[in-house]
Amino acid sequence: MVSSVLFLPLGFLGVPDSTFEVKSTVALVIPGVVGTGVVWALFVGLVGRVGAVRSSIVGYLIPIVALVLGVVVLSENVAAIQIAGVLIALVGGYIISRIDRTAKQETPAEMPSGEAPMGDFAEVPPAAFHMCR
Repeated sequence: MVSSVLFLPLGFLGVPDSTFEVKSTVALVIPGVVGTGVVWALFVGLVGRVGAVRSSIVGYLIPIVALVLGVVVLSENVAAIQIAGVLIALVGGYIISRIDRTAKQETPAEMPSGEAPMGDFAEVPPAAFHMCR
């Protein structure tokens, strides 16, 4: 925000030499609306469905998609280190997506009436938060 205010005068200096083109505006608006707005709404829905930890796997896929698009669209070459990076990202996504089957998870039907599915954190002592493994 601060940088926008600081560079605003330089933008006004370039206005007389510039022209408005629809193609440039569309190239700016589509990634902004689709890449930010629509994808964010889809991500929030995914968080609601599978939880925050498992939905973070989406971040592991971004470099893989970028690599594939670079090869398909721009005919870029792929180095061995990039293949290794893809494998590391896929293994990381697999590790995060595993479900811990050893922990007993209560279903909402088994919980005392009135208790939220995540429990009441106000009654849990700080030492009980051992979520990091």
